[in-house]
Amino acid sequence: MRRFFAAVAAALLIVTGLTVGAAPASAATCGDAACAGIPTSKQAVAAQLVNAHSAGSLVIPAAYPGIFPNEIAAIANNTVTPTCDVDIRALQTILIVIKKFGSATITDLNRDCSGGTDATCPGSPVHCVEGNGGVPTSAIDFGSIGGLGGPSASSASALFSFIATFVPQVTSGAWTEALCGEAAVSPYMHQFFVSGAGCDHHHIDYRGTPSPLNLPAPNSAPTGNYEGISSPSANSIVASGWAADFDTPAQSVNVAASLDGVRVSVTPANLYRSDVKRIYPQLSGNNGFAVTLAASPGSHTVAISAIDTSTGAEQPLGSRTVTVTGSAPTATRVEGSDRYETAAAISRSAFPGTAPAVYIASGQSAVDVISASSAAAKAGGPLLLNDGTGLQPATQTELQRLSPSRVYFVGGASTMPDSVIAAAQALVPGATVTRLGGTDRFETSRNVIRSAFTSTPVLFVVDSNAWTDGLPAGNMAAFNGEPVLIVNGPSGTIDAATTTLIRDLAPGAIRVVGGPAGVSDATLAALGQLVSNTLRVSGSDRFTTAVEAARRTYGSTGKTTAYIVSGVNYADGMSAALLSGKNAAPLFLSRADCVDQSTLQAIYGYGVQNLVLIGGTATLTASVAALKPCGV
Repeated sequence: MRRFFAAVAAALLIVTGLTVGAAPASAATCGDAACAGIPTSKQAVAAQLVNAHSAGSLVIPAAYPGIFPNEIAAIANNTVTPTCDVDIRALQTILIVIKKFGSATITDLNRDCSGGTDATCPGSPVHCVEGNGGVPTSAIDFGSIGGLGGPSASSASALFSFIATFVPQVTSGAWTEALCGEAAVSPYMHQFFVSGAGCDHHHIDYRGTPSPLNLPAPNSAPTGNYEGISSPSANSIVASGWAADFDTPAQSVNVAASLDGVRVSVTPANLYRSDVKRIYPQLSGNNGFAVTLAASPGSHTVAISAIDTSTGAEQPLGSRTVTVTGSAPTATRVEGSDRYETAAAISRSAFPGTAPAVYIASGQSAVDVISASSAAAKAGGPLLLNDGTGLQPATQTELQRLSPSRVYFVGGASTMPDSVIAAAQALVPGATVTRLGGTDRFETSRNVIRSAFTSTPVLFVVDSNAWTDGLPAGNMAAFNGEPVLIVNGPSGTIDAATTTLIRDLAPGAIRVVGGPAGVSDATLAALGQLVSNTLRVSGSDRFTTAVEAARRTYGSTGKTTAYIVSGVNYADGMSAALLSGKNAAPLFLSRADCVDQSTLQAIYGYGVQNLVLIGGTATLTASVAALKPCGV
């Protein structure tokens, strides 16, 4: 609503030197002495109504031929006579209603000059100048209104609810608003109706007060200066300058950056600029910006816009071109025709020989794999996937190739039936095959951890429903040889069984991965009661959380290999945390067809030369391999 009224206020803005077209031939004319002397502010509003009439959004029935030429057009041209004058508030109301609902039909305004034959002044003084002490009439009759249709109880309710947001209050009004005979709603508007015929029209007037409409002051566009652009390091761009919104001088504004036509960043212009403060003392001085963008080698154009704090509209500050140095990584894929073959391909990449242990979890749910991935890494083997219909061919082949001495099936009989476990036992008859299940996902997670860990320096914790947090947590855990525990993040408490596990593991630190929408602050505090060194690892979203997890684990430079997995579809990435962590490489999340700026900055910052995509092009398109930036 605020943006709408800001737009309306802008529409009513008085422009110095406003010129309107000549009056139509049918308009009333007057000598200079006889003209009403219309302020330019009222002319400006009437001129917009003239345009609305030409466009068909202001409709005046043929029964009232004088409303447009004698009143609206004459006011716009400053040729109206005092007898035909109309209060500016009535004109503003018509214009605002048209802007809100698309169109409006006016069936009565100043009855003295409407040309109608159904009533004359002073018989209905509310629509007459004479009946109101010589003051221009402030009454309007609306017929059909845009999407509201013809006059009715419902259209009246919608119209008056909207108008009530800007009409002035009347402390001692002598009339009320009645919606087709219903109870009075307010003391400052009146709904006229014909008894027995339902609503005839919507009547509004401002007789009871001289106060203006409650419209916001006209909104001015933000301003600033896009001062420079540079490429201070490989694959990096910095665009700098200042921006401010003089409607809100104490606030910093945001600036939007577009890279080669794609809006890729919104950044606050909040750097202190003493020079700006000196020239514009009404500003806070916190108006500078230095927008950092990641980009591939070559020539790039960056455009900057300042964002209006009231309307959200963008004011262009210009565009500049820069040449970026550096290199782009070579992209490869680890993929299969489905999630089971992809997991097997990941296994072959991580363990080209045999492995002492293999964990197998459901490929139909992301829950069990969160803890299973780090347990498999600790046990020295991969995480494979399966469904409940039988042992998948890709899983069978990989299980035989690995020739493990221990096989762990994660989940209960509903996800891993006994028949599947029996089939695995037949494939590797010398192996010990164990089910790791529980009465719920939380007990299963605890049992998976106990299968591989008796103690740990650090325990990673994620919410059971936050598989996107489980991927970076799994990468950190696999790299460090530590477990990942799932909890009921929003609960605010830690149950007795989980408390026992944490005490048995005796971690020196707990790292909760993900924001408070997953593991709440109350749950974080409850974990802190068990282990004092408990901290959160998170970003503003799943993509920046993965970037922050990588930074905490590997620093910010010196990684020639990095992995990208879908941050939208869990299927292909279930085993990726183990592979990337085992290879001491960051794991990033991506959308299907572009890469976020935070991820691009991390990849280029590390100096990545080998970029490994997990999954096929249905999950991560060629645009991801090319590091195409995402728009915002």
